[in-house]
This record gives sequence, structure tokens and C-alpha cells, in this order.
Amino acid sequence: MAVGDVTGVALFTHVAKYQARAVAANIVHAMRGDGAPRRLDYRAVPRVVFRSPEVAAVGLTGREAERAGIRVRGATVEMASIARPFTYEQEPRGALRLLVDEGTGVVVGAWAMGPLASEWIHIASLAVAARLTAAFLRDSIYQFPTFSEAYLNAAKELTQ
Repeated sequence: MAVGDVTGVALFTHVAKYQARAVAANIVHAMRGDGAPRRLDYRAVPRVVFRSPEVAAVGLTGREAERAGIRVRGATVEMASIARPFTYEQEPRGALRLLVDEGTGVVVGAWAMGPLASEWIHIASLAVAARLTAAFLRDSIYQFPTFSEAYLNAAKELTQ
């Protein structure tokens, strides 16, 4: 098993660290002769452009989902519609877009643009990795005021 850029998979430091954790766990399991090998899953790799505002994404884009034969529904929430961005800027900019499989409601992708998007994209990353539904996100509790409240608004729109 390889780690890092030599794998040719998602050439990010955070992916190399993920791979290294799996390799270390697999070495320990092999030495002990117990447990199943840890498998890697790259469906939920967060991607971020550190600029102002930050741009982040995870999972599939609408076009990638279409090519994979997945029909998606999307909801976009403008940052100006929630309270938190106003603590950063007088004229908030940015948005969150959440994509779900139309048939199952499972979150398959998202993108975010706004202050600290690199931090709040992780809700979508967990949703994609765990195959959570928009209904699950809708029924979760979000701290007020946070950027993450945009997920609640998007999930509500996708479950109407």
C-alpha cells in the first residue's frame, strides 16, 4: 500500500494523512494477525481553495453525478440569508449548494463559498461519507449563529 502523491489519488496532504493512518492500522493488524484490513474510500475528499472568500467542495458535482447515472436535486442557500456571515462582512457573499440523489435523498455532493468554507464543508464531507440523507440533515441541530445553518435551510428545501 502506498501513501501520498505516488498513489495518484487526490494529491492533498489531508488525503496522504488519511492513507498513512490506514497503512499504520493495517501494519498493526497484520503483525497481530487480527482484524480486517482498513479500506480507503475517496468519495468524500474535501477540496478547498484558500482565497477570500474560501471555496470548498466535496463529493460529486452535478455533471459527475449525471455521468454516473445518478439523478440529483440541488438546493442553493445564499450566505446573506443566514445570520453568521454578518459577523464577518457588512455585505455577506457566498453560498452553499447541496446535491442529493433524487431517488434516495442521500447527499452525494456539495460546494461552499464564503468565510471559513474550509471549516463548514466538513458537514457535507461527513454526509457524503456516511450516506446521510437531506432529511437527516434537516432534523439535526445547528448552533446559532453559524455558517452551518445553511445546511438546515438547504436540507429543508430538498425535503419539501
